[in-house]
Amino acid sequence: MAARRRLLVACIAILIMPVSVSADEVYKVVHVKPADSLNLRAYPSSKSRIKVAIPHNATWVKKQGREKRVGGALWSKVSWNREEGWVNTYYLGKDERATRLLGQRMRCLANAQEQQRRCCGYPASRQKQPFKHVAILAVKGIAPGKTLSLRTSPGKGRGKILVAIPHNATWLSASGSKKVLDNGKVWQQVRWNGQSGWVNSANVVLDRQATRLADRTRQLCTRSRT
Repeated sequence: MAARRRLLVACIAILIMPVSVSADEVYKVVHVKPADSLNLRAYPSSKSRIKVAIPHNATWVKKQGREKRVGGALWSKVSWNREEGWVNTYYLGKDERATRLLGQRMRCLANAQEQQRRCCGYPASRQKQPFKHVAILAVKGIAPGKTLSLRTSPGKGRGKILVAIPHNATWLSASGSKKVLDNGKVWQQVRWNGQSGWVNSANVVLDRQATRLADRTRQLCTRSRT
């Protein structure tokens, strides 16, 4: 009986002890449908408060080194887009590409001979493009835990949902294209998280700080400047 108790205590300790996770590993969301999201929760429980809805195709999710098994589910503490919380580990998969890019960026930042550290990690495919001002938008008017739909066509219920954008998202790049619908609603075309589509203009606002930062980075890191 004593041996069984010691074995049980040892098993519980293994389940709740912190897990060693490499700081260089980056994860992405898997097993989630395009119109759905992965809930980042305050605590490791499906009944806990939702802090933010992570898109189905999100990456750059970083594990914080803590895991906990609750019932039949294993939960991981993670950070994503300046938010920390818990997600069901089943919906995470290692992102080899993002992990490789992070390693390249860290080596660039550590290089004492690198003169433009702000450009570390800036996509090589964009470095040869001429500078172009792009307005950066942020989501507004969406309740925490809810999402803004990025659609293939302008209008509520039209087209299909490409991705569910979190309530506190920014860095939506405005294309400049807008369309006024018959009901007077204005929709505009944006690009976010690698996808281009349409959102209701009432739910986005110009992010002046992000726009200035994006312009300065683009001017610094592209070969053609104005």
